Amino acid sequence: MAEIFLVPLLNNLNLYTPTDPTYGRYLLPQSPAELELERDPAVKVRSRRVFVNYTGDGTGKGDWGEDVQLSAREVETGVGKEWLFYKVWECDGDVRRGEVGDGCDLVMIHGLDCYGGKYAPHVRRFLDLGYRIIIPDLPSHGRSTGVHSHIDSANQLSDAVYHVLKDRETWSPKTRKTFLIGSSMGGWTCLSYCLRYPSDQYFPIDGVFAIAPLIGVAPETLPHPITIQVARVLRFFAGRLPLSPGVKGNLHSDPIVEEESDADPLGYHGHLRVATGLALLEGFTTVGHQAHLWTHPLRIIHGSHDRSTSHTHSVDWFERAGGCDKQCEIYEGYEHVMLKVGVDEADDEERQRVLRDMELWLGERAKLS
Repeated sequence: MAEIFLVPLLNNLNLYTPTDPTYGRYLLPQSPAELELERDPAVKVRSRRVFVNYTGDGTGKGDWGEDVQLSAREVETGVGKEWLFYKVWECDGDVRRGEVGDGCDLVMIHGLDCYGGKYAPHVRRFLDLGYRIIIPDLPSHGRSTGVHSHIDSANQLSDAVYHVLKDRETWSPKTRKTFLIGSSMGGWTCLSYCLRYPSDQYFPIDGVFAIAPLIGVAPETLPHPITIQVARVLRFFAGRLPLSPGVKGNLHSDPIVEEESDADPLGYHGHLRVATGLALLEGFTTVGHQAHLWTHPLRIIHGSHDRSTSHTHSVDWFERAGGCDKQCEIYEGYEHVMLKVGVDEADDEERQRVLRDMELWLGERAKLS
């Protein structure tokens, strides 16, 4: 009984290291939506992990990846290493209903406390149009390594996108158009990646579709200033400590959204960790100051009733952003989770509107030479 309470405490104080560097997440069951894609004979599924910084020099040089089967043996061979897990979904060309996405990759980046597989219910229409989907689990999320939902620097997130794109070159060397799609923290990650990894030096990005990006925190979620000051002290010796409720209770007014989130074994259900909260605060502050450097095709959508991330910050950032191919739209009445799967056709119409928006915007740019 003491172990049940002692291990989490030691973990939060960075005094405990398990033999599984994913802290038990790697072998958890896949979600029903992921399994549906796995069992679809028309969909080709590839699972990979890319090891980062395994040389110990902190630069990521010498990264290498491998196909995986989510086996216990892979956990054993990964002990002492850090890796990023990602999946690739692609539809057989004989059964697709369109070709607009041929030669295009959609790299879909999840939000805080989430994982890449959460996009599974939304991607079939894009697979049918010929797009290839790449969904990473960001550091310390999903089946990637690290204490669940703990990061020391927001740069770890955009670095993860770089490592996945770099690994893609080893098994898909042909040049493909690449679009980044991200929700909430994932939306911020897309913006940060493009600013930190310019297309003329790294892998070209042909556009970003950001959904309720974490450019600023909504008043309902922003921690009290005293909490932030306490966190800055705790960061030096207890950065893993869960402190603030974060977005809990502010995802959507429909209680089903919170219930499904809490029931998902691959999601993180605790309070926002000290180091994670401060890293994100520093991260979106930096991106906010760099809006004028933006050059990529961009579309931002945000709900007017978002209680997690701030739609007014999105509008402000958009107005200061550089570039000429840019759009921003505030969806009246929408909340933070803009892709809530409805219980029936009428309830699902909000999600379908977002997916149609995404399909149209991507299609117009996928066809450009």
